[in-house]
This record gives sequence, C-alpha cells and structure tokens, in this order.
Amino acid sequence: MSVPELRKREYPEKMVIGTLAGAATLGLMIPPSLTLIVYGVTINESITKLFMAGILPASCWPVSSWAISRSTRRSRRTTSRSPSRR
Repeated sequence: MSVPELRKREYPEKMVIGTLAGAATLGLMIPPSLTLIVYGVTINESITKLFMAGILPASCWPVSSWAISRSTRRSRRTTSRSPSRR
C-alpha cells in the first residue's frame, strides 16, 4: 500500500525498501502489537508480561538507530575528505 505512494512522491528506492523493512520488523516487536496478543493467548502467557518484555527493545531502538546513523554519517564524512597538505 505504501510503496506506490512513496514512489509517486519520488523517494529513492533504497528508502522505500528500508522504510517497509523497518516498519514490518518494528510492528511485530513494539507493544501494543496484535501479534504479541495472539502469541500470548496461544502460549497461555500473561499479556502484561509480554508488553513489559517488549518495552525494553522499543525504548532501545531510537537510541541504537541514532548511534548507527551518526556513525555512518561520521564515517562518510571522514572518507570523503581528501588528506590535508601542509
């Protein structure tokens, strides 16, 4: 559903694919998730416990993605510079 819309707005193909992959992965992990509820009912586990277990990955994700994007930008910046001549 979102691929045609992103392509219509002329987003780069890598960004379209990355957005879909990230959303699909995070949608399963971050509470409240329908998959989490179905899983809890299936294995007869407390939904509250499963939600509590999902909060840690959900709160770590923004920090880790920030660190990755920052290090990627920094490495691109240092590799694109030519050595200074003195």
